[in-house]
Amino acid sequence: MYKYKSSGVKAIDTFNNYVSTAISSEAIDTFLSLQQRLPTHVAIRQFLIYHDGDLETTILVKFSNRFDILELINPTASVIHLSILNDDDTPITGLLAILPTSNPFLYRILSVSFSLFWNKVIRKLVKRLYPEAMPVYFRQAEIRDALISLEQKFGHNFKMRIADVTMKGKRGYHFYDTERLWTDLSISEIFEYATEHNLWFTSLRFIIQQQLKNSERFNIVSSGRIYNRGEVFYDFYHNEIVSYLMTILTDYSSERLKLLSKRGIRERNYKSGYPLEIFYKDNLFNDIEEIRRFGESIQNYQNATKAVFHSNPYYHASIADFLDGSSFEVWIVSPNRVILVPQARSSAQAFERLISHILFEFNEGRVDEYKGED
Repeated sequence: MYKYKSSGVKAIDTFNNYVSTAISSEAIDTFLSLQQRLPTHVAIRQFLIYHDGDLETTILVKFSNRFDILELINPTASVIHLSILNDDDTPITGLLAILPTSNPFLYRILSVSFSLFWNKVIRKLVKRLYPEAMPVYFRQAEIRDALISLEQKFGHNFKMRIADVTMKGKRGYHFYDTERLWTDLSISEIFEYATEHNLWFTSLRFIIQQQLKNSERFNIVSSGRIYNRGEVFYDFYHNEIVSYLMTILTDYSSERLKLLSKRGIRERNYKSGYPLEIFYKDNLFNDIEEIRRFGESIQNYQNATKAVFHSNPYYHASIADFLDGSSFEVWIVSPNRVILVPQARSSAQAFERLISHILFEFNEGRVDEYKGED
């Protein structure tokens, strides 16, 4: 136990000491790319965050009185020191770095830490960032493509396997959270299994294996986990994971948020905002129970007021996000589409929050601009 703790603490201290004086965000990425595999229970942990503005300033202002320590210790590389007291009055402390991406509105919040700091401090911070900012939601197909992109980078001497998953499944007309499922499947196999069994992953743990020389055996050389709520953890191969896996997820998120932006009536000089649709390949809404289940998922949407005008044989509701001030009309008038109509204010982050809720709580579909019925 002592050796585990000392090696883990040493790895975290090495990261914290470097980023405290790093000359740039790029230098932090370079430093992490040169490190050896991290000890057990320590990981490079990242959130992908959407924010139309300066995320560093937003965090410092919004949380100025919510942490025992909240201090910008390295303005050059956007590194912040945070600390709170645990339930036993011991401090939970660490550093986070705010790193840019190829999209000016998407940021990576990163730390090297034990899970305690991430769960108690960083997740708490990210949860309370809304409505100014929010983590993006990774769709199932996006996660698959990102993992395949990473696997292809490593070449034939390596292979990737999915070690365990947590997921939502469907039983009758209701979805339920399953226990964690341990597997030893390839990326293609686990996603085929999900499609066949109507499952949605909340997280997947992947392992990277390297072939032993002159052997058919493979050794595990790295592991990580992707959460659909915008998080990625891993213990090695920082450059490869950022350059391939994170880049794919960032590109998808960037494209989607561009689709969601500037749709409110006010933003369009009081011209009608173009609706969006969530398209399903199956005619789900021919079944009245599916419409009812969709309505239940909307009623479970938090921090919003809901007014349902019709629920049978079609669905029509108004949703007002009281944290953000955005509002939407939600319609189901065809067998395979949910139509989302923006109102006076309909921000990209409110759109993303609502759509992510529907995809996770009801069913994943394709999001696109609504162009009318076929």
